[in-house]
Amino acid sequence: MSTTTYSGGLVHADVRAGKSAEEVRRAIDACAPPGDERRRALAVNEAVKTRWGDETPLLGAHRMGRGDLVGLLLEDGADAGEVCTVGDHRMTALALCAHHDLPETLRVLLRKGHDPSQRVVLVDEIFLLFLT
Repeated sequence: MSTTTYSGGLVHADVRAGKSAEEVRRAIDACAPPGDERRRALAVNEAVKTRWGDETPLLGAHRMGRGDLVGLLLEDGADAGEVCTVGDHRMTALALCAHHDLPETLRVLLRKGHDPSQRVVLVDEIFLLFLT
């Protein structure tokens, strides 16, 4: 994941501020018009620096347990296969949801077709335990 300045972090800021899905949709629209999938994907995949490291709007929504925003961001091209780094560990989105006990967000990812067999490191064992 690379840190860019495509939208100045507008989408991420709205996600982190706990704004509604409608408000986040307006932020995405401000970055790229509907129908411009490439620019919309750039806006929803833009990483910004946080105290947890580089974070995209999708990872911010995961951490906050906002399944509604996870679905919205995935519809606009967010990368569900993204791997995030937490300290010395690398986690898939599904492992992150299981780790933070976010079952609704986990269900959204599975409904959107995220592959539960994708594994990064042993920390994904958390996800496997969550499913059993």
